[in-house]
Amino acid sequence: LWLSFGAVAAIAMLVTSHGARWLLVLLPVMMAMLGAILFQQWSISAPLANLFLIPLYTCIVVPLALLGSLLQQGWILQGAATGTELSVWLMASLASSTSGWRLPLPTATSGLFAMLALALLLMPALPFPRRLLPILLLPWLCQRAAPLSEGDWELVAFDVGQGLALAVRTREHLLIYDSGPSWPGDSMARRIILPWLARKGLTPDRIIISHGDNDHAGGMKVLAGMAPVSSGEPQRVPGSEACRAGQQWGWDGVTFTLLWPGPEVVPGNESSCVLQVSGAGSSLLIPGDIGEQREYRLLGSLPRTTEAMYRDCLAANLDSAFFIAQAYAPRVQKAGQGGSLLFFSSVAAGMGVANHAAIAAAKGGVEGLVRALAADYSGAGLRINAIAPGLLRTPATARLLSSEASTKAIRAQYPLGRHGEAEDAAALGAFLLSDEAGWVTGQVIALDGGFQAVRPMVRAG
Repeated sequence: LWLSFGAVAAIAMLVTSHGARWLLVLLPVMMAMLGAILFQQWSISAPLANLFLIPLYTCIVVPLALLGSLLQQGWILQGAATGTELSVWLMASLASSTSGWRLPLPTATSGLFAMLALALLLMPALPFPRRLLPILLLPWLCQRAAPLSEGDWELVAFDVGQGLALAVRTREHLLIYDSGPSWPGDSMARRIILPWLARKGLTPDRIIISHGDNDHAGGMKVLAGMAPVSSGEPQRVPGSEACRAGQQWGWDGVTFTLLWPGPEVVPGNESSCVLQVSGAGSSLLIPGDIGEQREYRLLGSLPRTTEAMYRDCLAANLDSAFFIAQAYAPRVQKAGQGGSLLFFSSVAAGMGVANHAAIAAAKGGVEGLVRALAADYSGAGLRINAIAPGLLRTPATARLLSSEASTKAIRAQYPLGRHGEAEDAAALGAFLLSDEAGWVTGQVIALDGGFQAVRPMVRAG
């Protein structure tokens, strides 16, 4: 609201000091600068558009619309509609033709100096030499990003929603990693990355597009031609060269090393360029969209279970089972009608599985708890059992089954030749909770396709 009042005040000032003929030129310039300061976005086409649109709407569109509505004449309203369509075409054409123009966006300080220059220009009565006004524009036109020392680097993560877009800046160079998503007619690169480059007065020296998916490569058309481009999927990113493990370069004491992909061709997310940035006393690893197994391979070893991970796992699995039984069992005893409790364990509790230390401890505790509680409450008719499943297809395991190769490898581990489905666990759970399992308690039943108990015969040749 205050911005609208400010525009009206500016119009009054312009008409009083310069006459109406300058209104169409100076007002859009003034509002464009104010918008750049407040919203960090230029509308370079606005002053040009207003030169045509204000007379068009004032003299043609609005009068024809009012007259057509008053007289109920369709052909007059059609004339107003034609004028509106003309204005849309004009704005689209101007936006397209000025999209490549780059002016530095003012900071709060340089913007205040620029607005002061405009205010002095609009008030000729003030005794200030007009020839000195350009001096007030120097803080805006000469602004530069804060300098970095040798070996230092700065990371900027752009808020692009679903996707990724980063900037890594050294003392004299800039790398753009991914460009965020796009959609018909626009992209996050145009809305966010370009204004940031303009505001900082920077130009990228290199662009890496991790892979060809839209949420990472969608804004590449906007950035095309600014710098050399590398990608893990050059066939999906036009104008790019393949990034390969081992490529390395240095900028201002900062080393950039590509760790992935290797020479093998891997499609999709797994082809993402993995970049390591190493500077003075700090480093950064950008994994793109590679999956968990690729991350383990790059690390060279499986991740170690931390104390926090261990305690969280016990709380989520073992502690919760105990408190649920503690809250439910007294009610069953009081009602005197019996009941059933069902918990879930894991095959990891019955055998050694790498990188499963926390879950093995928690689920092993659940199995012991099931047997002890079954003994405690058997006199009350409360049956307590557990299911120990192998790998089931659920949202939590979707990444493990995301490719045909990984799915095939997982199925080969199970004697029955397939992984489990959520319906398998639901069917067994329904049975254990039903009256048909009325003589089953204190049991931990493996639902693992024979994974723990069966070793199929392997025939030679």
